[in-house]
Amino acid sequence: MVTPDCTRNVDLARFLGVPLESTVKALVVAVEQADGAPRIAMLLVRGDHWVNNQRLVTAYALAAAARGVTVRTGVEVGRILIERGRAIGVLADGERLTADAVLLAAGAWSGALASELGGRLPVGPVRGQMLAVSNVPALISHAMHGEEVYLVPRPSGELLIGATVERVGFERAVTPEGLGALIAQAVALVPEIGHRAITRSWYGFRPATPDGLPVLGPWPDLAGLFVATGHYRNGILLAPVTATAMTACIVDGKTPDSITPFLPQRFVS
Repeated sequence: MVTPDCTRNVDLARFLGVPLESTVKALVVAVEQADGAPRIAMLLVRGDHWVNNQRLVTAYALAAAARGVTVRTGVEVGRILIERGRAIGVLADGERLTADAVLLAAGAWSGALASELGGRLPVGPVRGQMLAVSNVPALISHAMHGEEVYLVPRPSGELLIGATVERVGFERAVTPEGLGALIAQAVALVPEIGHRAITRSWYGFRPATPDGLPVLGPWPDLAGLFVATGHYRNGILLAPVTATAMTACIVDGKTPDSITPFLPQRFVS
């Protein structure tokens, strides 16, 4: 990762114990072969990595199926089923599915499902727009982070540019204003991007909470219901540790001390 957002990232890297290298344009050009790299101080984080979220989700689903899990796609859960003070399943496209435990992990839609229970779970959508441009021949080979934009080269030959942060509800749209702002910031980092073809654009809805923290753990005063949502922009990164915490809650019946700040009762109560 190459980042010009030095102050914020230095503090974070030092806290995490990540080794950093100070750099200037000459080094950035040597590392990235991006002749238009800006004349500003940067940090090179050689240990930074990225994942392909779409492929990772597919891999998770395949791994779960291999362990005997039934994975259903294209099905909308409309309601959590409650009987005698316990969550016993869900109603999905009119079909009643029962279970020993229910995990509410519906992202930006989690709040709406919780409201069906009469509970308060203030998780709402924050739209993020992204686009991709051709990265053949490669302009950069490391992820780059600016003030409000990031660039991620993919082996597919695309360069991902993201992402807007928009509180517009569930407005399903990619807008000229949103993409224009991303393109302008990307071109400021690597001017040659302005000459590359746009290959695709898309949007998504991040699940955000008022305090910026995820919601993890058992639902208070309702047996069998657990929550894992509100990860905002870090859901794919925090999925493994979230799974470990929720396994402890659901399978072992123990709530780890590490998730105490994230328990749902801070909102429900």
